[in-house]
Formats: sequence, C-alpha cells, structure tokens
Amino acid sequence: MIGFAAQRPTTLHASPLRSMPIQVVLPSAHLLASSQSCGLSDLVGLPMVLLDQPRTRDYFLSLFANRGLSPTVAYRVDSFEMARSLVANGFGFALLNFVPPYNVCGHGSLTSRPLADVDRPQNLVLARLYRFRAPRLVDEFFKSVSFAAQQLTISTN
Repeated sequence: MIGFAAQRPTTLHASPLRSMPIQVVLPSAHLLASSQSCGLSDLVGLPMVLLDQPRTRDYFLSLFANRGLSPTVAYRVDSFEMARSLVANGFGFALLNFVPPYNVCGHGSLTSRPLADVDRPQNLVLARLYRFRAPRLVDEFFKSVSFAAQQLTISTN
C-alpha cells in the first residue's frame, strides 16, 4: 500500500518514501498565487474545497482548529479530481499533500504554494504487513517506488 503515514492501519509497517508538504492549491489567477507561501490565517474566510475523506478531512480541519481558526468549507468532495476541477474553475482553494495537474483543457489552471504553518507534516509511505518478510522482489519494488516518489513535483513556486 502506498499512502500517507496518518492514513495507514496500525497493523501495517510503514517505510517512508518522502516528505509531502501540504500545499495550498489555488486558481492561478488568485491573489495569493503570487505569494511564496500561504498561512492558515490567509485562508480563513476564503471558500475551501475540502477533500472529504475520513482521515484526510480530520487532518486538514485539525490544522485550523489547532490554531483556533475555522475554515469556510464551501464544498465537500470525495474525489481528488472534483477538488481539482472546482479549484481550477475558481470555486475556492484546497489543501492537498500532492500536486495536481495544473492545466486541464477547459477547466482553468492551478497554482500550489506551501502551507507555511504546518506543525505535523505528512510522509508518503510504502506500507506492508508487519508479519510479512519481504522477498528481494519487494525490496526492488520499494527502490523503484522510492525513486519515482523522489521525482514527484511538490509545488509550482
């Protein structure tokens, strides 16, 4: 399983692949798109497109709550593509741990900026059962996935 450390069941051993800093994903024409990074206080009052999956939702909302802030959740979506599309079409911003495609024909373009005040960054991990002893083939797979993960674009600044 490839995922984020906070999303894995406790029965799995996780090997970190790379840090995946939280990105504020904005329409390219948004005023905050020209800044180098965005803080949570910059986002309060702006419409948020929330990726509404159990641990993802809880994690992103807790970032605001830990600072005594409340986001303005305008849309709750359960798919990454819907979040990307709503943001690209100017309906709000999203917080994501990965960078979406920036230009999709007919849907506007996106910009991502690092979220400045994150106290619990996420790691992309490769997880396997604790009791499973990995054969060499799995070790080679891990090396390939690790290399590919290092090549991922994190932000457009």
